[in-house]
Amino acid sequence: MASTFLGIPIDVINALTGVVTAVAAAGAAGFAYVGLKTWRQEMIGRRKAELAEDLIAGFYEARDIFMSARSPGALGSEYDEIDLGAVEGHDYEEILKTFYLPVSRINHSRETLASLHARRYRARVLFGSDIDEAFAILRSVEAGIISSSNLLRRLVLAATQSGQDPLKNERFREYEERLFYAGENDDAIKSELDQAVQKVEELCSPAIR
Repeated sequence: MASTFLGIPIDVINALTGVVTAVAAAGAAGFAYVGLKTWRQEMIGRRKAELAEDLIAGFYEARDIFMSARSPGALGSEYDEIDLGAVEGHDYEEILKTFYLPVSRINHSRETLASLHARRYRARVLFGSDIDEAFAILRSVEAGIISSSNLLRRLVLAATQSGQDPLKNERFREYEERLFYAGENDDAIKSELDQAVQKVEELCSPAIR
């Protein structure tokens, strides 16, 4: 006669025990998986929030760097730092140095800008490829400032070599307005930088709310 416990065959009890153990193990594994998934989501959320703060602050700083670089005012010490070689003693030496000032100022912030651009690929992973637009605007603004600086200096040198007054060249004002900012509300570069900041805020702000 088969052994029993409380009237229940031992074989049945052993089978039920195995089922309960398996169910408990499966439940524990399920809880562990859910816990791991929750922890992973929290870590990603934390990293996303940290990067979002860095990106928003970085774009604010980049906008200030470019706008400050375009200030028409200058300290005497800024001119002393500029060495344009062959133009030393040129009749328009001060103007030539003035046109180089924005580039010189940007170069002083080169490490800050490079650090921001280095976050681009992480930003794309966490916030999508739309954020590339904001980084592209920064590149375009910097290239435009440098290009305007180079063109103005070439214009001055070419005009003086041919005995003309460079300030009367029809392209002079166009390049100068892009190179410098005097507080105009319709400034193109200011609008572009505001657009970049707005794009980053739009994509990143939800991660830190």
